[in-house]
Formats: sequence, C-alpha cells, structure tokens
Amino acid sequence: MTIDRKTLTVFLVGVSMLTAASCTSASVAESRPERVGSASPSSIARGQLTIAGAPSKERQERYGIAVPAGATAVSHGFQRESGGGELWVTFKIGPEGRDLFLSSIGISEKDLNSGVVEFTSSDLDLTGWSIGNAQSVKGKMVPAKDDDMKSPSIKVVIDYSGVDVMTVYALSARP
Repeated sequence: MTIDRKTLTVFLVGVSMLTAASCTSASVAESRPERVGSASPSSIARGQLTIAGAPSKERQERYGIAVPAGATAVSHGFQRESGGGELWVTFKIGPEGRDLFLSSIGISEKDLNSGVVEFTSSDLDLTGWSIGNAQSVKGKMVPAKDDDMKSPSIKVVIDYSGVDVMTVYALSARP
C-alpha cells in the first residue's frame, strides 16, 4: 500500500484527534469543501473564487461545460462539496461559438427564454457575477438527465448587450 504525501500530512496533523477505526483521510478530505482561489471558507468574499482562464479539459467534461475555441475573457471557479460540486464559467464569444456551446449542452438559442436570469441570488453571490439588465439577456436551466444520476444540471445565461460579442455565464452542479 502506498500513501501519497497529502494523505500522510492529513494523518500526521490530525493523529491526536483521529482514530484509525473512526476516520480515514478520504473522509476528512471529502467533509471539507474545496474552494479554488481561497485560503479558507470563512475568508471568502464575493467572486473571490473566480480565476482567469478555462477549467481543465477533465473538469469541463465532468461538469458538461465545454469552453469553445475562440472564446475570450474566459474565467472560471469551482467548489467541491461532499459527493458533488459546482463549476462556473464565463466567457465572451461570437454567434458561431455561442451556437456551438449551446449545442454542447443540448439546447439551441431558440430554447433560451428572453429576459430570464436563471441564477439565484445564492448563485450570484458564489460566482461574483453581476449580470446586465433583463432586456439584454436570455437564459435556460438544463436539468440533469433523468436516467443518469451523475449528470450535471446546467444554468446558462447569455448577455447580448455587446456588439457582435455575447457574454456567456454557465453554472454546472453535480450531485
């Protein structure tokens, strides 16, 4: 049996509090949320979790959000909770890239609802997003697949206030 450095560190730090019979390093790691770009959950400010650039290809696949080629001003954030997590991505793109992105999540532009921001105030607090007025946006909630308990649900909003370039906001949650 090999023990990686992280597991060994967790074990050594917590040895006085943990017993081998009641806790493992895996359960300790899964009980804390993983927050990208943050020192500790109590120090998180609005939008502090968002970092520049696209998420890894693996994370894009896992959460069903593929950033299309040609996207600019890409940023993302990630929060892992026990058993699941959330990935949020924003980017600017033209009409072709928008259509490619929407088809990758199983919808088209005609499926979007005008004037609808699908995000809750909790979603906006988590991501730090401030989305334009309702007249310039369209949104849609794409539910998880009924037959796949591990598939993500995706909320997407597109802000059309830019000239020839739209801003896409997507938030994916996995159980």
